[in-house]
Amino acid sequence: MEFAALTHRADAKPGELSGGMERRLSLARALVGDPQLLLLDEPTTGLDPQARHLMWERLQLLLQQGKSILLTTHFMDEAERLCSRLLVLDHGRKIAEGRPRELIAQHLEPGWWRSTAPARWRWPRRRPMPPSAPWPRAWN
Repeated sequence: MEFAALTHRADAKPGELSGGMERRLSLARALVGDPQLLLLDEPTTGLDPQARHLMWERLQLLLQQGKSILLTTHFMDEAERLCSRLLVLDHGRKIAEGRPRELIAQHLEPGWWRSTAPARWRWPRRRPMPPSAPWPRAWN
């Protein structure tokens, strides 16, 4: 309960907890057997920013303790923060693999995306998104 920052709600039933608290409780329950490998499917989806950052802190603590985490996520900032290697899949097919910073440098240079902001607020477009880029085509 301490790891999940839920000691103040130790007597609460799961249905009485917020979504973020329930996610942290699920993580704490998964750690009871002290596993070396955690399989996490989008652990921060639906969480508010504060709960999301708390979950990231807890996962980083686990990584520092030598645990391995296999994580699925749609959030590139989450992947960059928590992962040492990434595998990007599109319809079950591998389209990119590497370290977060390498993939960002290769595929997410500033200015290639389209914005709905007025033109005067946008970064200049440096180059078009390559057709082989591993990101949704709607972004181009």
